[in-house]
Amino acid sequence: MKLKDLYAPPHSRYVDTENYHRNPNMFSYITLITQVINTIFLFVSFAQGKNTSVGINLFAIITMAVNGIYFKRTGHFRNAFAIYSLLALLVISFDHMVEPSYNGSNLFWYAPCLFSCFYLLDKARAIFVAGCGFSMFAAAYVYKFYNVFPVTINTTTPAQALVINVLTMFVSTIAIYFVSRFFFKEEHQVKAKLKELSAANASLISILTHDLSTPAMVAGSSLKRSRSCDKSYERIRRSLQKISDIITDTRELHALGTGKKDITLALTNVESIIQSTICDYSYLAEDKQIDLVFENSISRGRSILVDPNSFQNNVLSNIISNAVKFSSPDGQIKISTFQRDKSIVISIKDNGVGIPKEIQDKLFDVAAPTSRKGTMGEAGTGFGLPIVKMFMDLYNATIHVDSYTVDERDDHGTTFELIFPEVECPA
Repeated sequence: MKLKDLYAPPHSRYVDTENYHRNPNMFSYITLITQVINTIFLFVSFAQGKNTSVGINLFAIITMAVNGIYFKRTGHFRNAFAIYSLLALLVISFDHMVEPSYNGSNLFWYAPCLFSCFYLLDKARAIFVAGCGFSMFAAAYVYKFYNVFPVTINTTTPAQALVINVLTMFVSTIAIYFVSRFFFKEEHQVKAKLKELSAANASLISILTHDLSTPAMVAGSSLKRSRSCDKSYERIRRSLQKISDIITDTRELHALGTGKKDITLALTNVESIIQSTICDYSYLAEDKQIDLVFENSISRGRSILVDPNSFQNNVLSNIISNAVKFSSPDGQIKISTFQRDKSIVISIKDNGVGIPKEIQDKLFDVAAPTSRKGTMGEAGTGFGLPIVKMFMDLYNATIHVDSYTVDERDDHGTTFELIFPEVECPA
């Protein structure tokens, strides 16, 4: 194992900050450097007979290591860095407390610690760390002036020491301000560039989908008129249908990603919209001799808060069509509704081939390669489930997937649960 990876978790565990994703070994480096510095101070203090400082630095080395192991195992960067900052401020304030009054060098570290917190952490954690740091330094001053710990005798008066230390904090804060301006300026430039690239990509997607859709529609119409039974005709028809599906899904994803998709949430009867969707897909199920079953365990008047059009055409349609695609002939798809605690659940269960474990965590990731062929060679775009997830988020609802492949269990298949918060219908 490389030294830089000593406290670095696997990439899959990175949780809660894009700054850390851009600098994956940053925390490991910071912790190691701090431990090296504390080790040097430990030996210097030991040589000078400063037993209190030795204890402080030993405490810092051990607790930093424990915090590093915590981060490696959990991947929670913000928690780990907040703990690191608190430990650093605690050690600095203790060092300041036992040093002579004129020694304000420890205060140089105060502003960098706070800057790092506000740059790398969320606002709540940064404010918490800043408040704790200020309290620690204030306590250090109080203890120092009351001579709780013996300090080296010097000619500096408390007033002069206070002025020196306040000036030290002020100068270091000003220095950090100018450094932070450089960092934030660079970050703003990167964000502006990314925004330009995003706009260019959006424009390109719009142009491509528009320019591709027209010839695809013309070719499809021409094929319909020919009504040929030739195998090549069927291959062309399926290819054109796939192109059309990709264009439609790309437009949908683009509209959702840019916020241009206009949806209006309304109370929608659960039973009615499911029955309507089943009617739309009954022919597809009949072609594969698949039985579509609907069981409603909630009252007929129950409603959920969704956009009816997108819920039927994008959410239910995508999941039901996937269930048909990955079910074998003579299979069954069971759609059921029921209440769980204070939620309404729509369950869509099939006894098909199931979803491999290696792609289950990536089903809703538009960038992940999750597209597979159906049981009869049906093609897919891989965009359907990401679209489903985006709409469910817009409805403030959740989606849960449970799936087992043929190799894993005899009762193989996939179950999608759409979970909606209970809403009260107006009288």
